[in-house]
Amino acid sequence: MPLLDWVPAKTLMIALGLSAVISIASLALAPLAIARLPVDYFQPDRPPRKLPEGRQPLVHSTLTALRNVFGIFLIVAGAAMVVLPGQGLLTMVVGVAVLDFPGKHDMVNALGRRPVVMRSLNWIRAKTHKPPFVAQATV
Repeated sequence: MPLLDWVPAKTLMIALGLSAVISIASLALAPLAIARLPVDYFQPDRPPRKLPEGRQPLVHSTLTALRNVFGIFLIVAGAAMVVLPGQGLLTMVVGVAVLDFPGKHDMVNALGRRPVVMRSLNWIRAKTHKPPFVAQATV
């Protein structure tokens, strides 16, 4: 008995289609997101982001909550895609990147300042005609 006999064919087709859309969207949007980051994004002493000028705190809190719900959705969808067709791990990483939690910037810095990651990020920035990130490399 094959592993996925209990899953209806229509459900599998929807999951496959959603997986393809998320994969293509992540491949298209990742370079744009990397290009939009400031050059000092991986600096350890970079000041925290401030509330955008003119934005009401209630609107900001609502948008942050919606962003966190979307991040959790991506993590759950990525976990499902680990066993279903799709880019499960990539979707979960994007979900964590979307979330807003204490220590996130330190975690991103620790990963982003690794030489191999920094080379890849700066290669993408060069392709989008942006200056390279300024960061101290870690091992």
